[in-house]
Parts: sequence; C-alpha cells; structure tokens
Amino acid sequence: YGSFNTLAYGAEVNSGEIDRTGGTRIVLNAEGLKSDAYLTNENQDRQNLFLKVVQPLGEHTTLAIVSSVNHVHQNISLGATAAQIAQFGPNYGLSKDPTNQNYYGYNYDKIQTDFEYVAIRSAFGDGWSLDNTFYTYAYFHHGWNGLDPNGETPNVTSPDGTAIVFNSVPGERMKMDYRSFGLRTRGAKEMSFGTVKFGLWFDHQVNSRQQFEINAATST
Repeated sequence: YGSFNTLAYGAEVNSGEIDRTGGTRIVLNAEGLKSDAYLTNENQDRQNLFLKVVQPLGEHTTLAIVSSVNHVHQNISLGATAAQIAQFGPNYGLSKDPTNQNYYGYNYDKIQTDFEYVAIRSAFGDGWSLDNTFYTYAYFHHGWNGLDPNGETPNVTSPDGTAIVFNSVPGERMKMDYRSFGLRTRGAKEMSFGTVKFGLWFDHQVNSRQQFEINAATST
C-alpha cells in the first residue's frame, strides 16, 4: 500500500508434481493494482490472472496449457491547460462535473488482453523430436473521451447560440479489437554431423477499428 491510495496485491499457488495424476504440475498466479493516482480523478484498476498446467502423457510426450488474462480500467485526460493548472493546481486531471467534457465518467479506457497456448512436445527414439503449439492472443481496447476535455470547445448550444442544450456533451468513442491465432510446428533430428531442424508456422489475424462521435451525456 502506498501514496495516492495505491494498493498492489497478489497470490500464487504452485502444486509441485501431483503423483496421483501422473506428475501433473500446476501454477496459478493472480495480481491486481488499484490507485487513485496523482492527477485528480485519473484512477486505475488492473488485474492479471496466469495459469499453467503441465501434464506428462506417457514417457515421451508432455502437454502444456497456458493462459494469461489482463484487464485495465483507467481514467485518462488529454492534459490540462495552463489556465486549469493555475485555477485547480498542478495535479488537475479530470472533473466530477457531468456537464463538462472533462468529466471523469466520459474519459476512460477499458483494455483487455489475453494469451493462450496448448503445446504438445514429444521426444522419440533415434534422435527425433516434435513440438506442436496452438496459440491465440488478443488486444481489445474500448475508449471514451469528451470531445475537448480542455474546455476550449463548447457544449452543443441552441440554434441562436445563446444557451447550452440540456444534457448534450460532445464526445468520442473508439473500439479496436484484435485477435491472432495460429499453429507452430517444429521438428528436429539429431544426426552425426549436427541437428537437422524443420518446421511450419501458420498465423491468422483479425483486426477491426471504429470511432464514433457521440453525445457523452447519453452515450449515443
């Protein structure tokens, strides 16, 4: 536990070899971090979960399963103006005013990543070995921000420009979703003159990006 209400925590469990299941080994690690941060209303919340299971399959083959998942929620500003710093101090970040484009509820990111693989490794007789790994990883980033959190662009006004339209705060919303998955195969043969290696790698990726102009007050 530290400054700005910052808390880091975690736990790990390691099974060692489990004889009754043929030598299974499991490790599980969970970690997290929460902080109010130095800048006002720019909080951050992170979690990570990691799991690895290794299972012998007979005398010559081992199966490994791995998964790592990360999640981040953070309030982010685009920086304060000199006038804002002069009025509110050097640690000014975001406000708690829902009629303002720099309201902390309109300026945040949700980011999630994951990485998984299943690997089957075999060592055969006469110097032969084979390693097959199926994997996937992803990055999902969804973000929201007021159109101009620095306050230099006004909220939507009436047609004659004399009044602010009720509950109308211009903002932006973005999505970036990325996923990759593939197969990697590697083989080797020990020879009298050295090791002969061969392999195959296949990878496929899907990536979509979107950005929308929205009314931040209603998220439409």
